[in-house]
Amino acid sequence: MHFIFWAINLSFLFGLVSSSAIKLPSDEFQTFDSIDEARQPIISIVGGTPAAAGEFPYLTVMRYNGGLRCGGSLFGDSHVLTAAHCLHGLPISDTSKLSVTANTLKLAADASAVTRSVAKFIIHPNYNTRNNDNDVALLVLSSPINNVEKVSLPDAEKTYANKSAVIAGWGTTTSGGSISPVLLKATVQVLDNTICTKQYGSSLFVSANMLCAAAPGKDTCQGDSGGPLLVDGVQVGITSWGYGCASPNYAGVYTRVTSYVDWISATQVSNPAPASG
Repeated sequence: MHFIFWAINLSFLFGLVSSSAIKLPSDEFQTFDSIDEARQPIISIVGGTPAAAGEFPYLTVMRYNGGLRCGGSLFGDSHVLTAAHCLHGLPISDTSKLSVTANTLKLAADASAVTRSVAKFIIHPNYNTRNNDNDVALLVLSSPINNVEKVSLPDAEKTYANKSAVIAGWGTTTSGGSISPVLLKATVQVLDNTICTKQYGSSLFVSANMLCAAAPGKDTCQGDSGGPLLVDGVQVGITSWGYGCASPNYAGVYTRVTSYVDWISATQVSNPAPASG
């Protein structure tokens, strides 16, 4: 995992691509037609296996001008949870160029897929591009998705350290490789904060707002920033950044959702779906 936001086009997925130098997000909003062009935060699954139909209906593909940008999670009929770095630098005037597809196993979308345009996006006001702190954002859809299961959000008091977790996405299956045409999943373990801090240092890994997870040969990668880290079906993390993909020395870093449940709830309430008709 470089210190990269795994967003392809900034497209998507969280992989962290390995690099001797830390790569921070650019202020310029970009999209790309291939992951080789993306060097920003994202999620793709290394060491993954194909997901089953109906396993992750709430997992979303975020597109910009039709090109893959990031992942996300449908947590309300009209709201998607994603990473701030996926939207940082995007002009408000370009909101209409964003779309979201849920309930699909194929990146190209299958018969069960549901697609909506985006009416509005809200980035956490304290998002820090220097260390990717507060890497959380919400999308408000143009019309609700009523017939797709929503992801559950966690209890604020839980840490989830040492818990088994699931990652999923369509990102690259190796650092700098090709994106997956089908949804992949893998099982990793949430690590104790002391391990994450030792790997990245306290100036980059903000333990109150981040968590990290890893397993031998498994990781998120370029192509799916904004996607979920799940423990028992509950979204405890948002794919954010890291060094390389499945590096034995660096775990993947995720936004700690428990630190933001109040902000997510308040932001959802204050940014309702557009009135119909």
